[in-house]
Amino acid sequence: MKGRLSSFLAKRLGAVFHCALALAICSAGALADEPDFERDIAPIIAKRCLECHDADKASGGLNLTNHEGILLGGESGAALVPGKPQESYLIERVAAGEMPPESRGVAQPIPGEEIALLEAWVAAGANWPADRTLNIYERTTDVRGGRDWWSLQPVVRPEVPR
Repeated sequence: MKGRLSSFLAKRLGAVFHCALALAICSAGALADEPDFERDIAPIIAKRCLECHDADKASGGLNLTNHEGILLGGESGAALVPGKPQESYLIERVAAGEMPPESRGVAQPIPGEEIALLEAWVAAGANWPADRTLNIYERTTDVRGGRDWWSLQPVVRPEVPR
């Protein structure tokens, strides 16, 4: 029981730390512009979330591949509330270190910088390009190769050196 209580408190303190970090970054002007979806947000979701929340395998009924899915949410309700990161379940679970879940007994915490980007994105309205659908294989990550992997690129004749 004591171990569970300390684990719970550690997660809550971690969530408080991440919220404070996000506020500090935003107030310091480090994120002067709202995060860019393609550059900042799509890679985080593809790398950290789509393994379990893809359209084909929507754990908990949550599909994070498109804007409709993230707004609709899953069995626990809406995943986020645009403009309100403090009311967004996705941010709460990520900041508490509950998502992504352990893999083979090893925790997979999302770095504070990425959590701050997600919070800033939600605070800015969680803009998602129209008709944009994320795919687990669109980018190479440290977990898996994507369609941009070198061996999947078309063969191109190199320029002959002089």
